Amino acid sequence: GDSTNLRRWVPDDSMDLAYTGFIDPLLDPLNLLAGSGATIHQVESMMEHLCASAKGVPNETTGEYRGGDPLHQRLTELMQEKQEDWHSQWVVELIRIAKPGKYIIIEDVGWPGCSDMADWAGVDTERWHTAV
Repeated sequence: GDSTNLRRWVPDDSMDLAYTGFIDPLLDPLNLLAGSGATIHQVESMMEHLCASAKGVPNETTGEYRGGDPLHQRLTELMQEKQEDWHSQWVVELIRIAKPGKYIIIEDVGWPGCSDMADWAGVDTERWHTAV
């Protein structure tokens, strides 16, 4: 089920264990391909393009990236914020339904957008210290 919408079904502090496997990311968090019936492959292609364009090109001497497209940088930032909000909502619900002192298990979360294109829509592990 959708762990971000359990309020109607599961009361607070009612579970001895709250578990989720992989937290599925939002497929198109900014609805850039809305109405197009985009497939996951099309969304992945869009993400690859935006991430590469936002990053820019590497300097041949230093290897540092420069010249990234400011619009694509902002779009990738906004997408990441939406993903982080989504993951936070999911985890807040898990915390809400677990009894105090009981277990909450999150099996797997993807890496942040643009950091690993094979796993492009998660959150940085450091985010969890402030996310919920």
